[in-house]
Order: sequence, then structure tokens, then C-alpha cells
Amino acid sequence: SQFSAKNGSSVYCANDEASAFAYAKELIDLLPSNNAEGALVCDSADDVNRVVDFDATAYTPDDLVAKIVDGSKALRLYSDYCENISAHFATFGGILACIVTSNPEKKGIIDIRSARIIAKLVAFCDSFNIPFVNLVNSEGLDVSLEAEYESYSSELARLASTYAMSTNAKISVVLGKAYGAAFTLL
Repeated sequence: SQFSAKNGSSVYCANDEASAFAYAKELIDLLPSNNAEGALVCDSADDVNRVVDFDATAYTPDDLVAKIVDGSKALRLYSDYCENISAHFATFGGILACIVTSNPEKKGIIDIRSARIIAKLVAFCDSFNIPFVNLVNSEGLDVSLEAEYESYSSELARLASTYAMSTNAKISVVLGKAYGAAFTLL
């Protein structure tokens, strides 16, 4: 439902039954069947040494992800919940990975919603040994008064703890700015 997508409890909200089933099928095809199997590895016709040309000052996260993943195909997660980041499942050289990209239009600020989604995804990927890729262009953390009232610091602590405890491969690529804690939390 729209409510579950807006509160972050579902990764996707479909407009109709056909698109819901199509999304579910695509997600199931990407994910391992169990936690002992490990990340998906499949054949890829894309060159793993491809060069990506993009303007680091003007890009959208979805377009950037499409340029760097196999077949320009990525499955977007939590698009109705969080605007400051873009999260996807996709393959690089045939290996499944989760990609989180900060949104330069929102200055890549890590707000409470971003912290929740990233922590969920890092923990999930750790359970299945799926590599995690961060594409960072962030001016830092949300320092608004609203963030203080929403127990923002506990969400940031949860995110830092999740990163520290996970054993899956994690890679961060700085695309632009990475101020303060944004470098370690995204």
C-alpha cells in the first residue's frame, strides 16, 4: 500500500497487480535463495573495465547507477520513502551488489530516513553476503531542529553499528563531497 511505502516498511509500491508481480519476480531473480548460497553470480556481456563518463556536478543517482551496472539495469528500492539517497540492487560484472547513492539535488544530506534505509540494507546484505557499494557525494548530516526531536542520533548510532558489525564487502566511492561523518556513514 502507499502507506507502507511512505513509512519505509515496503521497498516498492505498485500501481497495479501486474507491476507488483513483475517487481517481485525481478527481485526474486536477483536475490540468493538462502543465506548460505552467497551473492548471485551470473554471466555478463558488459565489459567489466568499462569507462563511465559523467559530470560529478550534475547527475541524478538513478542515471549514474544505470551507467555503471551491467546492462544499465538496476532494481530501485524504497523510492517512495527517501529522497536523499537512491538504493538499488544490480550486478557488476555478473556479481549482485546493493548500491546506495547520495542525491546531489538534496546535497546528499544523511537524514533520519536515509540512515534507516542504509542500516536496513547493510544488515540485509550482510545476511546474504551481498557486496555493498556507496557512491558518496554528501555535505554531511541533517543538523536541523526536527532531526533532534526524531531521535536522529540513535538512528545514526544504529547505522554506524550496523556497518561495523557487518562482514560483507563494502566499498565507498567519493564522487564529490564527503564532509565529516558522511564519509563514514554513507
